Amino acid sequence: MDGPLPLYVPILEEHWRRNSLYGFLEAAGRFNLCSAWEMSRLFDGWAARAFELRPPPQVANLPAFMAWAVTCDVESIAPDRRALRIVMEVAQRDAREVGLGWLVPWLKWCPVCADAKTHRVVHQHKAMMFCPEHGVRLLTQCTYCAASLPYRVQRMSSLFQCTHCGQPINGGEGALATLFHHRRSENAAPSKSSCVRQRAEGVLIPGLPDYGQAAASPVRLGSMEQDLRVLYGEQILEPRFRSGSSKVLGHYFRFTDRQLTEMGEASSRVDHDRGVLSVLQQAATLALMAGHSCFVDTAFSEASDYRDCPCGVGLRLWLRRLGFDQYRKGCRGLKCDAYEASHLGLCLSLAWFASVQASRAGDAVSYQSLIQAFAPWIVPTPVGDPMGRVATMAHQFQWFAIPCTHSSRIFLQRLRQLEATVRSPQVGGGGILDEIPWLMS
Repeated sequence: MDGPLPLYVPILEEHWRRNSLYGFLEAAGRFNLCSAWEMSRLFDGWAARAFELRPPPQVANLPAFMAWAVTCDVESIAPDRRALRIVMEVAQRDAREVGLGWLVPWLKWCPVCADAKTHRVVHQHKAMMFCPEHGVRLLTQCTYCAASLPYRVQRMSSLFQCTHCGQPINGGEGALATLFHHRRSENAAPSKSSCVRQRAEGVLIPGLPDYGQAAASPVRLGSMEQDLRVLYGEQILEPRFRSGSSKVLGHYFRFTDRQLTEMGEASSRVDHDRGVLSVLQQAATLALMAGHSCFVDTAFSEASDYRDCPCGVGLRLWLRRLGFDQYRKGCRGLKCDAYEASHLGLCLSLAWFASVQASRAGDAVSYQSLIQAFAPWIVPTPVGDPMGRVATMAHQFQWFAIPCTHSSRIFLQRLRQLEATVRSPQVGGGGILDEIPWLMS
């Protein structure tokens, strides 16, 4: 920031006590007759001088600044920099209240809070769909142009102002009308949705890293693991109250609950091998009943194509990720056969979801990136309460819901060979009839 920095900036407690860092910058800027962007630039200069050995990211880049702030010691800030200390404390508080793995990168807001020019960081939690204070459904798109806004301070706009159309994103609905509407039509949803966050953060899904160790995973699937936890947490809601991502993922992933108090101790290596064999025999029977010839081809290929049968790709992923050490680290008391069955269900559904999305978009690169990143994933050691909840996934319905494309690809290969033979000059007028027995073989 050019020029000398002011020594003192007046900030009231009401600016930051109930506001997120996003709302705090706007409230403090409005009180000091400037914009939130100008306030962020002022704090950028202070932070750069206070932490010269660890250059901070821009305060306007809220998620990056929160991740940096949690690694800093607030006590090292000079006493005359009270405003900078408050910014750091607010950023650390936001990071504790909503883990960075749960923070959505686009803006979510409550229309009632927006009328009061406030924003709470809990609104940015991936599992939150209703404001915990007002019970109103959170909005994610401008009511004028339907654009989504990034969760960061914009240079040319103020709080809750759309950067695309320039209109207030809260629109002309009116907070009171919105509150009245949601109180009447969705009066049961807010009370249940308050439990969604706890369920999503406290569940362990076999094959996915534990929530407490997710950041330590060497390979990440973007937001997929958190989306699956949100899908599990929203099982207590009626389908019409669930988020859009959960409605989509619900077609591919199905959960079955198991409470750890009803499970035995972790099995030995021999028991694990027996459990894997049992699950493999079940899969072979299901594949035979559903007509999946892809089951016989178990060699994993790095060049998997989204046109390959998802059941075959999922099975090969599961076989590659098998291992007693992985089961021992992630079981949490779940018996080996139940763990590996759920692990297989996760691989089958993930391959199915990736195949459908890639085929609709025609994007083979993203499909290969997802499959190859998921294949060698090692599950970190779980931490936290050992009596938590484990959400296992079903692995039977995929074989009957997914049509096998393995045989059709072989048929197309034979058909191309036949066409090449027919076009060959060595084949006479009646050659096509002679090729029919070869084709049917």
